[in-house]
Amino acid sequence: MRWHLASGYGLIALANSTYAWASRAGKHAHLALLRQLDVRSHHVATWPATLAAQERVRSLLRTWNDEEADQLFASNVDMDQPRESRKLSIATAIDAIGGLLGGEVMQLRTPSSAQVAWNEPGKSGHLNIFLQLTPENPPKLQTINITSVQYPHKELATRAQEHFSQAAITAASLDGPLALTDEYVRGDGTSHVTQVARGERGLWHFTFKINPVTEEVLESSVNLAPTNETHFIN
Repeated sequence: MRWHLASGYGLIALANSTYAWASRAGKHAHLALLRQLDVRSHHVATWPATLAAQERVRSLLRTWNDEEADQLFASNVDMDQPRESRKLSIATAIDAIGGLLGGEVMQLRTPSSAQVAWNEPGKSGHLNIFLQLTPENPPKLQTINITSVQYPHKELATRAQEHFSQAAITAASLDGPLALTDEYVRGDGTSHVTQVARGERGLWHFTFKINPVTEEVLESSVNLAPTNETHFIN
């Protein structure tokens, strides 16, 4: 059984065989229905503290300040990852995308009032950042996850484009002709990339991977994009 609270559309999948995996079939059928009807997820009103934490984290990315981090972080943050290790991993992620550009964020998402995710633009990619606050007054920053997404170099982008049409045959039969967008979900720049493709009714993820040594194609696939992200509205 699955349901979509915002639209009211639900689905019950039944099967008459052991281990028939009705949940999987039901999931795909439900997602297809929601995409065809173009229903949206509910919109979440974020806490002011959540957006304030986002701006404070953006400031830390530009110029780290341990005193500011001490005021912002809940006690678990440094236990989850030691402070110096976290600072090094953040610096490495920023270097991987050629440094930060500043300006407006991209793809702002708010799964709940206490959570916010966004893409922080860089020169050759972006940082995918997720924050979650504690349920206390005043809230503290409980979770901070930062990963780098490097945009594909010319050679990888060209090879991916060459394989896209073949990989998208099944998806195109369900959702009309697919077109690649300039939005990237994952990637290291040289050996793998996951790029968003748009169909007539929905979004898909195209993943292309090669062996960096032999250049053998390891994966070329198109799958439905997740539909569980909520976008913020003022």
